Amino acid sequence: MKLIHSLYAFGLLWAGYPRAAARPSTSAGLISWHGARFPSLNTREFQNAPIPLTNFGNNFYTTNIGVLGKEIPVAITTAHSDMWLFSSEVVNSNTTAIHAELDYGNSLVSGTIAFVNITVGPFVNVTSGMIFRGLCMLKVADLVEAFVRVDDAINMTELFDNGVYGVLGLGFENASVIQEILDENKYDATLRPHSFASSLFGSGPGISPFASLIFGRDSGSGSIQANGTFTFGTYVDTYASSLAQAVHLPVFSDTSDEDSSNGTSFPTWALTLDGLTVNGTQYTLNSSVPQVPSGKSLVILDSGYYSTIVSPDIVDFIYSNISGAAYFKEVDAWIIPCNMPANLSLTFGGQEYLMDPLDLTAIQYFRLTNGTEVTFCSNTFQSSSFRRGSGLPAADMILGLPFLRNVYTLLSYGNTVYNATTSEGPYVQFVSVTNATSASDFSSIRHRILANSPMELTPSEFIKTIRAESTNASSSSDNDRT
Repeated sequence: MKLIHSLYAFGLLWAGYPRAAARPSTSAGLISWHGARFPSLNTREFQNAPIPLTNFGNNFYTTNIGVLGKEIPVAITTAHSDMWLFSSEVVNSNTTAIHAELDYGNSLVSGTIAFVNITVGPFVNVTSGMIFRGLCMLKVADLVEAFVRVDDAINMTELFDNGVYGVLGLGFENASVIQEILDENKYDATLRPHSFASSLFGSGPGISPFASLIFGRDSGSGSIQANGTFTFGTYVDTYASSLAQAVHLPVFSDTSDEDSSNGTSFPTWALTLDGLTVNGTQYTLNSSVPQVPSGKSLVILDSGYYSTIVSPDIVDFIYSNISGAAYFKEVDAWIIPCNMPANLSLTFGGQEYLMDPLDLTAIQYFRLTNGTEVTFCSNTFQSSSFRRGSGLPAADMILGLPFLRNVYTLLSYGNTVYNATTSEGPYVQFVSVTNATSASDFSSIRHRILANSPMELTPSEFIKTIRAESTNASSSSDNDRT
């Protein structure tokens, strides 16, 4: 089925936190900082100004960071704690000889750990570490962070092709692979930076330890609302008043896990999900994760992932409830009529959050062997296994951008940051930005897009056509060998 592999050639960072790769166990080759201390955070005027995000086709969102006198676009991810940059972008950073590698499951960067100052929005003098790998690296900007200088980046083509040369992680300190490697190499803790968020909130002049994000949706209208915004220590004005009614969702912590790190095996934004409903029918949730209450599932929030990963049963439950949808077994995908909506909602802490039907299916195009281009729509909720060995934490779902576009998200770091002034643990708040009225715009938006697209095949026609082309291609290949 080589012919149809390109149907699912989307993707960036695999959800979950990266696992540490093999590296030297000694501290040989470390750079001495001669007792220097990293600078405290300073702020520019208008410290609380929102920071703009740029939407790349609903697949990832970027912001610009200032590094060594120039601006570099980086993708934003909530599921990871480290930052990396392409090495050619930060040639004058302070580099160690410590090798490091970030393995995201279906993508990877590696190199050597280094340090640099970055500017993020109105915040300056944030010291971060980064990992270099030949041509790519993890880097710390005006917050000092460690980075990898990357020679061989695997499956980062979509980022690079769009001029994006790094990733900024908004995860917790104890999920940092860079910090883990520095610990193993006995790098002096007083002479190195913390993770980005920990450095920002721990070193700053009274900045409240929370971030907030709103991701726009590109529906083909060219609206500026297709982009987004994020903040540190302040709110987006439009949604600030609604946070008073938004439930506090505590980040999940399973202290019974023998593999736990600093008291929790989930050093990332993980929540328990109460309910999932499609067209009025509720799915019976369960979990394979210890300590998750009966009737609930554990989900991880990942703004660096274009899709949402759930169990095969949930995928089938969602899309079998959409009229005309058909399952394409050979590629484990559902093909859905592009103009057919569904009402899907997720419930957290007793509050229901409606998803826009636009986020349940993705319009795609495929060129047949005769040169004809056709349109089809596929599922954005997809299935995957959740084995730790695959680079994913043990969770039941990864809620990526299809869900996060439907909520204004507040991430409160609580006592997880450096120099924390609170004993409260981390939590999340959601404010719904999708309602029945906004979801009803689905038909008009899809009609406009399809009117300017190649001919759409029905799901059954599309599957039949692709199967026939694959069979013909296989027959032709067999004839060539005889």
